[in-house]
Amino acid sequence: MKNDIRNSGIDIIGGVPWGTHFCQFYQTKEDLMDILIPYLKAGLENNELCVWIIPQLTEAEKIKETLKAAASDIDIYLKKGQIEIIPHSVWYFKNKDFDSQRALDSLIERANKSLSNGYNGLRLFENICWLEKENWNDFVNYERRLDSVMARYPIIAMCAYCLDAFKVVNVVDIVASHQFFLAKKGRKWEQIENSGRRNDTECKRIEQALHESEDRYKAVFDNSIDAIFITSPDGTIHAANPAACQMFGMTEEEIIRAGRNGTVDTSDPRLKSMLEERARTGRFKGELNHRRKDGTIFTGEITSSFFKDKNSIVKTVIIIRDVTERKEAEEALQKSEERYRMLFTNMTEGFGLVEVISNKEGKPYDYRYLEVNPAFEFILGIKREQILGKTMLQVFSGISATALKKYCEVALSGQPTHFEIFSHVEDKYLDVYIFSPENGKLALILRDITERKKIEKELQESEKKYRNIIETASEGIWISDSEFRTTYINKRMAEMAGYTQDEMIGRYAWDFTDEENKAIIKQNLEKRRQGVDESYESKFLRKDGSPLCTIVSSKSLFDGNGKFMGSMAMFTDITRRKEAETKLKETLDNLEEKVKKRTAELEKAYNSLKESERSLSEAQKMAHIGNWEWDVVADKAYWSEEMYRIFRRDPQKLAPSYNEYSNYIHPDDRDIFYNVTKKAEIRKPYSIDYRIVLANGEERTVHMQSEAIFDENNNPIRVKGIVQDITERKLAQQKLEESEERYRSFIENFKGIAFQADENFIPVFLHGTVEEITGYSEEEFMSRQSWKEIIHPEDLPRIYEEEEEVRNSPHKAYGEIDFRIVRRDGKIKWVHEIYQKIPGNDRTLDKYQGAIYDITERKKAEEALQKIEKIRIKEIHHRIKNNLQVISSLLDLQAETFSHLETCKTPDVIEAFMESQSRVISMALIHEELYKGDKIDTLNFAAYLRKLTSELFTSYSPRDRDISFKLDLEQVDIGMDTAIPLGIIVNELVSNSFKHAFPAGERGKIQINLRRTDNSAPRSEISAPDKECMQKNGFRHILIVSDNGKGIPEEMDIKNLNSLGLQLVNVLVEQIDGCIELERDHGTKFTIWFRDTGM
Repeated sequence: MKNDIRNSGIDIIGGVPWGTHFCQFYQTKEDLMDILIPYLKAGLENNELCVWIIPQLTEAEKIKETLKAAASDIDIYLKKGQIEIIPHSVWYFKNKDFDSQRALDSLIERANKSLSNGYNGLRLFENICWLEKENWNDFVNYERRLDSVMARYPIIAMCAYCLDAFKVVNVVDIVASHQFFLAKKGRKWEQIENSGRRNDTECKRIEQALHESEDRYKAVFDNSIDAIFITSPDGTIHAANPAACQMFGMTEEEIIRAGRNGTVDTSDPRLKSMLEERARTGRFKGELNHRRKDGTIFTGEITSSFFKDKNSIVKTVIIIRDVTERKEAEEALQKSEERYRMLFTNMTEGFGLVEVISNKEGKPYDYRYLEVNPAFEFILGIKREQILGKTMLQVFSGISATALKKYCEVALSGQPTHFEIFSHVEDKYLDVYIFSPENGKLALILRDITERKKIEKELQESEKKYRNIIETASEGIWISDSEFRTTYINKRMAEMAGYTQDEMIGRYAWDFTDEENKAIIKQNLEKRRQGVDESYESKFLRKDGSPLCTIVSSKSLFDGNGKFMGSMAMFTDITRRKEAETKLKETLDNLEEKVKKRTAELEKAYNSLKESERSLSEAQKMAHIGNWEWDVVADKAYWSEEMYRIFRRDPQKLAPSYNEYSNYIHPDDRDIFYNVTKKAEIRKPYSIDYRIVLANGEERTVHMQSEAIFDENNNPIRVKGIVQDITERKLAQQKLEESEERYRSFIENFKGIAFQADENFIPVFLHGTVEEITGYSEEEFMSRQSWKEIIHPEDLPRIYEEEEEVRNSPHKAYGEIDFRIVRRDGKIKWVHEIYQKIPGNDRTLDKYQGAIYDITERKKAEEALQKIEKIRIKEIHHRIKNNLQVISSLLDLQAETFSHLETCKTPDVIEAFMESQSRVISMALIHEELYKGDKIDTLNFAAYLRKLTSELFTSYSPRDRDISFKLDLEQVDIGMDTAIPLGIIVNELVSNSFKHAFPAGERGKIQINLRRTDNSAPRSEISAPDKECMQKNGFRHILIVSDNGKGIPEEMDIKNLNSLGLQLVNVLVEQIDGCIELERDHGTKFTIWFRDTGM
């Protein structure tokens, strides 16, 4: 055990042997956790039982949460009992009295328990922040006794002490009781060895080893955690071990004198039977009540037997163990079982415990009910009295064979299972979970899922209905996954392609086309991944190799998280239409020769009209309007020059025929064009907007108006009309519609209030989450509710001021403001308004627009942060003040130590310590004022000076001199950066007056004056000869420290004195960018001008 090195988990310590006992000094919870978490984590990972002694029982749950946050697998250790969290009141105290033996006994018991449970040893942690002054000596003795216990058992112990809770003397005792300690210097932890302690520990271990080798039996007697008596059969006690003395609260001599009747509760009826059994058998083991010295009764588990000593005299050994705690644990277990019974009774799931009944071959075939809860009765509709003690087959003769099979599987394998089943007993669907809590028993957990099953059935029926709609659709439907593999094809799509549905499932869309179209199909499908939904034409190959031309309307599919899941497309078969277009093109090609001949004939007529139409052509060019005529009978057309420019057609070519003109029309617009032109047959003028496709592929939009001319037989013979290029107008209109759509989408999804207001800031438009923020609807604000009426009365003046400023300012076009509103329900909300001024002109007045957002939660968060920051800074001042007071106390202790040394013949050293102490006190008072005051960075310097002078007067205690103080102080708030040096200056000047101004027996007066200057002090007020000081300006405060003592001699220059105090004064005056002046007329008068550099 001694050579076994254990990982401490703490980097600066590394490995340590069993028996290591060290401590940690900390100031913050973070410091404590820096060392504790890795220390405990290493113990758990090294298979050690970890025991944590905590200050209060109420902190146990919080500590567990802290451990869980630091180590994700901590729940495993907590469940298996590898971590024990014990309150100090249970560990150290008995009947409210500190009992070190109780703590040591508990430690030994747990060390033995850790080994018997398979752990390698025990790791102890004690947080000593609860210790009271009256228990200090007892606790120090306990710490020293702890080493002797740890030398015999595999134990590592760490004690944590909060520095703020202990004095210097206590710290010395703590260090002396441990082998080494950890302390934090700056941001770094350091290990500091206690060499004297280490040597003492080694000596004790050697001595203990020798003692054990000489008298092992005596060691057992002395160190047993159980009480041991050596007695005669008549009850005379000859010897008692220390544990017995501890247990009975007596010395060994007192126990011997008391005998059996003084240590046993003689009224316990079990005493007589115990003595009779021991007399008959020579031994006895059982429980018996015992009496302590204070009269309290406790139950002891005793083992007693006879033996003969070296003189062959019969004697008795009696071993007594206090089982009071075990009894208490049994009561606690009983309460725990009661809580379990409450949970068992009130849980909503049905719970049943059954006993497995097996046949001769060991195969389970039936199950006897041992216990069921009320929910089990309710779900199955049967009372527990009807089933307890009976088997399943007896109670439910028609039980499902499936359920019996599942029960058998779990009973044989021990592996839990879960299944759903329909119960014909209650006509319900049940969710069943089965597990084996122990061999030969099964636990059943039932949930009624009938309603869920009904919903699932309705959902299946709904899916079936929509699948029927898709299957019977006249269009082809094609669904693919995220990799564009086919996951569904409806019947119509399969028929169009000439395949069966199964033949197409799992294949890619491009598998059904030729090589030329594969890349096009892949490119179109990739657009779905980008969320592009569109319609387009696509060509496929049927199974028989014939072409399949389709119009594809596709849509992307995304899940709720925006992840691409695939696409769905609807296919329209346009193969026949494409074939008709091909035949039409062939027909047009045949007519080309005829067109050429006709063109020659028309050229002559065209030239004759060219001159007359030139002016018209110029006008058409400017308006992008071309005119045309079409001879219906001859199928010949006439185009103006602008028509050729609109269609980008070579002017050398004839105007196109009707069929050729149709080729200019966008395929998607041809049906509309054909339907509209039919109006000409019923003598109606018509107009239409449609798209054309130029020879270079460019799309343009045109507007056409036309009418037909009829012959005497009412047959159309000629059609004439105009065509205007409206592409730019359409694009502008489209952009305007898109802009309006984006604006509409923004307004619909806007999470604030968008508004417009007139020149008087009265809203004329409100939209957004108006009712959510204000409690009023948009219509109420537009009718009867005034916006200004809901603004908080305290904020309304600021609103009017802001409105007036922006109304009158020629430059301020926008701004922001936070204010409060009162909702309809009376609740207060903070809002943030962003506004913009829209200047008017000669015909319109100014307008305002903007947005209003709910910032209530943000304001609450900001207020909470401000409060936390203020508390944090005040806590820092408090800790600095405490640390400075500790330093002052240490200086005081050190000065007292020096005062008793024979080598210190002069008071200079002691005086130096006192001066340092007074300087530290002056700084500590600053932080105390900042901690107590309402402000966190400034303090009332007048109040501070009163406390400081009081401290100085007490410190110097002029018993042989009659010295008085006069303070004339204005209330001045000064920043910390100025207050600290200024406080030290006053400390030095007043201390000098006390020490040097007044000889013994003389009366004297010290005055301090602090005031503001009416204005910044000009240089003319400063009479000091310091040139650098004369160059400074803007002093706002004057501090005067004076006395009527003997004064400073004229020949002494305060700038070049050897006095540390005055040197410090000069340095600090320069630090606060001030000036100092010395007057020696009547005593000594120091005048200091300064500005507050800390404000």
